[in-house]
Amino acid sequence: MTKKIKIYVNGDSHSDGAGLADPETFPDLYPGHLTSVPMTVNWKWCDLRSSMIYQDISFWKLCRDNNRKYVWGTILGELVNAEVVNNSVGGSCMLGIATRTIADLEIMRKSNSLPTHVFIGLTNPDRLGLYSIPDIYEAEKTFNWVQSVVPHIYAIGHSKKYKKLFEATWSTLSDEEFLIAYLKECLLIKNYVTEKIGRDPIFLNTSYIFYRYSTTVYNSQNKWLRMLWFDLLEFDKINTQYFNIKTPITTFTACGHLLPDAHREFAKDLAKEYFGVTD
Repeated sequence: MTKKIKIYVNGDSHSDGAGLADPETFPDLYPGHLTSVPMTVNWKWCDLRSSMIYQDISFWKLCRDNNRKYVWGTILGELVNAEVVNNSVGGSCMLGIATRTIADLEIMRKSNSLPTHVFIGLTNPDRLGLYSIPDIYEAEKTFNWVQSVVPHIYAIGHSKKYKKLFEATWSTLSDEEFLIAYLKECLLIKNYVTEKIGRDPIFLNTSYIFYRYSTTVYNSQNKWLRMLWFDLLEFDKINTQYFNIKTPITTFTACGHLLPDAHREFAKDLAKEYFGVTD
């Protein structure tokens, strides 16, 4: 009997589906999509929706359920008739993505329910993370094991000692050093996934500034960085159709993410490339 396809997805807000269902989740409040180029995120809306979502866990779950109807991972599962497990979390750093992925798959391994395919949506390398000690001992909270901090909003929600730590990190590390740390997390994912399911994870370009990573690598003389990028992870082969400066998408959600139609096209490309499924 052929084993049913099971897809595991992890990543940041793009893979989590943040903002996709805002027009229906907030019908009386949603300010409308962004059409400006270059894109300017509606931070006032982002702050408002976040404050509403995180004050009520049931509303948070409703938002996630609504968003997941339109996110690329769900659509991919529908296209290839696969079960999908998606543990992406908006705002994730690569440490958080790696930690969740390995922890989730280890839990699945113990229940003999490992996926057949693993898709990892890449995030930005300048995002930092710290382990959340209270939650790390609870297996059902893998989504919250690592607390990630994004440069644009690091000044809020963190104690002074963490602010100093993040400021020191961002001011002392070079772009190459950030990328090396980032790629080492990707390598952890690759080594674990390849060993456990016998197939490499599929890393996806889901960051608007991915082209800057490749430029840094191509211009670098650091052999460790170049080996991680080209030889161990082959990031030069990642499709950049939806996240590049040459063919920009001009309409986004109010919080700066791709609209549902772009997610569907993204999923169609993945279904064709990795499963041979076409319309």
